[in-house]
Amino acid sequence: MAIESATSDASAENPADDSAAENQGTADIESAFGMGGELTHEQANARYIKLQAGYHGFALIAALALWGAADSWALISNLALAGVFAIIASIAFGIAMAHILHEWSHFFGAHLSGARYTVKEKPAFLFFDFDYEQNTRKQFLSMSMGGTVGNLIFLALVLFCIPLDSAGRTMLLAVGIGMMVYVSVIEFPVIRLASGGKTAMEALIEHFGKGPAILNMATMYGVLAALISWFLLS
Repeated sequence: MAIESATSDASAENPADDSAAENQGTADIESAFGMGGELTHEQANARYIKLQAGYHGFALIAALALWGAADSWALISNLALAGVFAIIASIAFGIAMAHILHEWSHFFGAHLSGARYTVKEKPAFLFFDFDYEQNTRKQFLSMSMGGTVGNLIFLALVLFCIPLDSAGRTMLLAVGIGMMVYVSVIEFPVIRLASGGKTAMEALIEHFGKGPAILNMATMYGVLAALISWFLLS
């Protein structure tokens, strides 16, 4: 009885030891699975880029599935209603794919130039923040012009992989052209200013300092370009 009492008293007097042991065990498990602890900026980017890739990949697959189903229905049935759905699906898929390729091309342009950036922790369409203050003008131009490459890739994929033999399919190409015009109105003036010697922030402020009129103009030109292209291609 005396031995049991002494053991019980010792345990009661040292609860911190048990807590420390539990915390150490938890830390060991988290370390084994790559969890817990302070992450460096590079480690955090590496972790979160996988999250963003999964999110964007899922969105792209969902849009592709919607477009594929609507396109197949229209081609097989020849129903007017199916054709309308195919056109709507082409608009949704075209915008989604053009946007995703554009943003990831921005990312790869920044990454390949060695620029500093921060990948967002939560899923987002604009999934990384470019460090305009620490990066050089050359790195900014690499990131900026990378987005255009994404739009060109989208246009090439549609042109060379999809026969333009239906209204829905021609709409897909038209949307790609419209998106190209849209981003060109927004980004090309900034690229031109930066290429002329201005810093990234100076170019951005000068262009976007004009207010929401820039975005409205880009949207209008993009929609008009898509409609005109669809009309000419159909």
